[in-house]
Amino acid sequence: MFAYSNDFDPYVINQTIFWEFLWPHYTTFASIRFDTKDEEEMEYPNSFNELVSYVQNHLPDPSLSFESSATGSYVLTMIDRFLDNTRVPVCGSKMIIYVKRYPNETEYSRIVAKMRQHHSYLSIIASIDSSGGSHPETLYNLASKTNGLCAFDNSSMLVNVKFES
Repeated sequence: MFAYSNDFDPYVINQTIFWEFLWPHYTTFASIRFDTKDEEEMEYPNSFNELVSYVQNHLPDPSLSFESSATGSYVLTMIDRFLDNTRVPVCGSKMIIYVKRYPNETEYSRIVAKMRQHHSYLSIIASIDSSGGSHPETLYNLASKTNGLCAFDNSSMLVNVKFES
């Protein structure tokens, strides 16, 4: 799954979709732009090229963004929805998630249990120049409790973050 916050500059997301060297190793895909005023549906492209096309046609759009920095990200809800989906297998899945807005929640134990059950793991790439939310530690803790990876950097530098696995 490739997921990304609507709060990013479109350039960041457009650049990051191309470098992920693991894409050729997967046969099924999912993608979503999250942190929009109206929650969007997960898409399930059939190929890497369809994934790229989806992302390029759904780049971050400021007109869809939350109006307040007090509003937290719904990244945890999005992960939970992916883990409950019936369209693609989640067992052994990898989630690559670009986060610009932090969650306001600190409770994530149910997601940890689901990820462990499904042997799923995630790589979270988070911006230190957040657009809102109050708990960046939730992202780090979720990744560390599920053998995932979490990186924080300036938004402009996130195009250079690559996770080896």
